[in-house]
Formats: sequence, C-alpha cells, structure tokens
Amino acid sequence: MSVTLVQTKTAHGNLVASVSVTPTVVAGDLLIAICANGFSGPGLGTPAITDSAGNVWTQSINSASFGDNTDILLYWAIANASGPTTVTLTAVNNAGNIGLIFAEYSGIINPPLDQAHSGFGGPNTGNITTTANGDLIIAVSIDGGNNGTVPGSGSPAWGVSAGFTIQATVTDLGGGGSEPVSAVYADQIQPLAGLINAVFVDTTGNSINSGIAGFFAVLGPPPGVGSKLLTPPAPFPRRLPWPTGKPRLTEGKHFFMR
Repeated sequence: MSVTLVQTKTAHGNLVASVSVTPTVVAGDLLIAICANGFSGPGLGTPAITDSAGNVWTQSINSASFGDNTDILLYWAIANASGPTTVTLTAVNNAGNIGLIFAEYSGIINPPLDQAHSGFGGPNTGNITTTANGDLIIAVSIDGGNNGTVPGSGSPAWGVSAGFTIQATVTDLGGGGSEPVSAVYADQIQPLAGLINAVFVDTTGNSINSGIAGFFAVLGPPPGVGSKLLTPPAPFPRRLPWPTGKPRLTEGKHFFMR
C-alpha cells in the first residue's frame, strides 16, 4: 500500500479567534493540521486544534516556543471515523492573524510519527534522521512578510529543495497591511531511511520559522513474497513394483527368480 495525499484544505482570518475547515475523511487516515500566525501581538503560543469527531491531536512541530511572533506548528491525528469532520484552530490569544492548512494521507501506520524537528531563524527546517524506509516527510515554513504579494491575492512564489513538492499555502496573515505573511507545506516520500531536511525560499528569501516531520508508511511485502506461489516441493521418488517370483537360497542369501 502506497502513501497517498487524499486532500488539502485551507482557511485563514485576520484578527479572529478561530478558523475551520470541513473535509470528508476516511477512518484510519493520517490527518495533518498546520497552524500559522502572522504579525499579531504575542503570537500563537500553543493553539488548540479540535474537531467534531473527537480525534486526539498531537503536536510535533512548534516554532512558537522560540518566542517569535511569526509562528508555525504541526499537529497530527488518526481519523477515528469516516465522514465530514470540522477541524478548528483556536488562537491561544483569542484573536490573531491565523491560518490553517489541513491535509489527509492514506497508507500511514498507527502510531505514525517517526521523527520531528522544529527550526527557527531561517528557511532550513533542520535535520531529522528517519528510521524506516518509505517515510512520508512533511516540511513546513512561514515567512516574515514583505514578499511582494498583495494581501488577499493568493500564494507567493514559494520554492523548496529538490525532492519535495509544495502541496498548499495560506497567505494574507499580516492583517491586510503591507506584510502579507504566508505559510507553506511540502512533502515527499523518502525511499531509504536516513538524514533529511528541507530548505524553503519565497520571493524575498524571507522564511523565518520552519520544521520537518517523518511519518511511518504502511509498506507492502518484499518483492516475491505474497505475489507468487511458492515452488512446490519435488515429488517423492516413484516406488518400484515389488519383485515377483519365488525366492531361492544361494550362498546364504535370498534373491528372487523372475
């Protein structure tokens, strides 16, 4: 079974207490919530992620712990039921310029987290060393504004190091002023376990906080196992027919006359 990105959804608001998205999810899938905060006072701190299905959300990336007002965090959960699920990000400071990126992946085991790292002060996520082949790698970053994007006009020109694919952005987190802060996430499947990181760039190279996490994939059977029948054992040697005739004794031994 391969890892598959099922969907992404985004939401943002300026000087609001919360934002939400409502995806229709599949039980057992990995749910990702990426929380971003633009310039709005003391930052996100530790925001609350909740949903209408009562899933348990776990934080794995938190750049807010470094004290900058431009924060990015990553939470994950395993969907406990299929169907429409409203996922809500609530700012700890009651109001802020906040954004939410939601993603759903199939093909992930439970518990899913392999490794994670929170970075600060630049576009490099820092390193993780994964322990299993085929990990899903998710990298996130947030810029500091002044990236040339008009507030509300959409995504800036983000880039990321080779091997990663940008899957979603959320923009206009700067309160509609001259600094339309933007956040981004990218992913890749890492074929072999080992050291990995990501480096982001935007239109001004102004990425501030970044992070990276690896999640265990459900791997199929090794080649040749379960994909073909085993070679049957060699048959027993054919038993020769029992000799016929009457035995006679010669030199103390029996043998048969044909």
